[in-house]
Amino acid sequence: MTQEINKTLRDVTYDPTTGTRAQISITPSKSPLLKDFLKALDEALVEVATGEAGDSAKKVMGFIEETENKSQDEDRQFLIDLRNHYYTEVREYRWENDDLGALVNTHRSAGAASGGQGERLTLLLLGAGISYAFGQRDPQSADRALGVIVLDEAFLKSSTTAATAAAEVLRALNLQIIIATPMTHVGVLSKHAKRIFNITKINEQCQVEETRLSDIVGTADAAA
Repeated sequence: MTQEINKTLRDVTYDPTTGTRAQISITPSKSPLLKDFLKALDEALVEVATGEAGDSAKKVMGFIEETENKSQDEDRQFLIDLRNHYYTEVREYRWENDDLGALVNTHRSAGAASGGQGERLTLLLLGAGISYAFGQRDPQSADRALGVIVLDEAFLKSSTTAATAAAEVLRALNLQIIIATPMTHVGVLSKHAKRIFNITKINEQCQVEETRLSDIVGTADAAA
């Protein structure tokens, strides 16, 4: 999964303040609890595919009941949260002599990062996952793949340069970006915006009209 994604990411600036490039590392979790859970799940699913209908239902229901009856609620929540099934890192490298240089930083959690940094990490992982899931890096399917990512109130915590860099990463992953953001942030994305719509809500009714960037920026400046 990550090989083609990382080929794309190495040619796109991740952090515009330092010029670093990002690479993603994804490995299966080594949790014994999760390993036992997945083994039981596989056995139940094999029974569904090969066994009698009645026996299959009993096997699956037994698996579900066993999961629901875990002695510790946190164990159950850990097992059913797919984010725990893999160990993910985002590694930042210096860009030296047109190639990846020294390792600068390793990010293991977007929650531990600052507002703009955490937002950029989240968008990178989200974009990479969508790009892979819809075959955006496969030349044979990219032209007909559904590569759309919708972001609500995007880049509110990011600086102009950081927001632009994040948008460029998503575009490099061959994704079409649909963004809902306050007027004050529209100018940040002017380089990437092909069409801009102004949405207003009056008396519980929404009005949508296509507009020009100059009109939006002028309105935002006046409001400020």
